[in-house]
This record gives sequence, C-alpha cells and structure tokens, in this order.
Amino acid sequence: MDYRKARELASLRHELRKLLSLGQHEGAADLLSRFHSVADRDISLQNEYERWRLRFHLLRRAA
Repeated sequence: MDYRKARELASLRHELRKLLSLGQHEGAADLLSRFHSVADRDISLQNEYERWRLRFHLLRRAA
C-alpha cells in the first residue's frame, strides 16, 4: 500500500470513528463510499468496509 492510500484510509477511519462516537449516521454514506473505492480489491479492507457499513446501518435503524 502506498503512502497516499494509507493516509486516505487513516483519514477516513478517523472521520468514521468521529461520527460513530457522536452517534451520527448523516455524512457516513459519502465516507463509506470513499472507503469502498480505496479498498478496491484488498480483501481485508473490503471486510473492514463491511464492518463499518454494518455499524452505521445499525445506528441508522436505532435512530
């Protein structure tokens, strides 16, 4: 993984954690879409994307 991709993923994780800690699902769709694009064909990143997506799906249903 190159530096730019690692930095993008770190930024996306930070923003997703921030939204999750605030209990906000608004804005997560754009971040998740970017995460999915960056994950590309990396299986472990695709799995991480699915975990994030599920968390926000559950948060949205609880609201």
